[in-house]
Amino acid sequence: MNKKKINAYFVIAFLFLGHIIKKFIFKLKRNNMEQFKDNYYPEYLIEIPKESYDKIHQFESCINCSLCDAHCSKLTTFHRDGLPKISNLILSTSSSLEEYRFSDNVLEVFSNCDECLDPCITVCPNEYPVFDLINVMKDYNTNLDKILENLEEKNE
Repeated sequence: MNKKKINAYFVIAFLFLGHIIKKFIFKLKRNNMEQFKDNYYPEYLIEIPKESYDKIHQFESCINCSLCDAHCSKLTTFHRDGLPKISNLILSTSSSLEEYRFSDNVLEVFSNCDECLDPCITVCPNEYPVFDLINVMKDYNTNLDKILENLEEKNE
């Protein structure tokens, strides 16, 4: 073997050994998951349960026909200008989760959709349960608020 190959093997072995030593030393010093979460909570990023994640992703194939907007009894009794539309709520699932924190005023309009006698599922070609999505967004916002309050108390 020539001198360059031996030098290359030596460098690789040295870097690998350094990586292993660093990994074990730093693993003993910190709680990785708690530190990770504390770093991301102020950016409004929290974990969501798998059930909620599955409910969010079932809306990805929405064709945005807006039949749910035309059928919604809440939207037909009010003047439509300025009111959020159900289809906008469904389309917001393609946005990042951190944007859900801005949806509190939208969720107030659709606060009792699960009690509706004539649900928008009946007119939806894909039969999407919109009230499930609204409940997921509400849960996300309430969990985020609790976590941020706890984080503020911990930092004080």
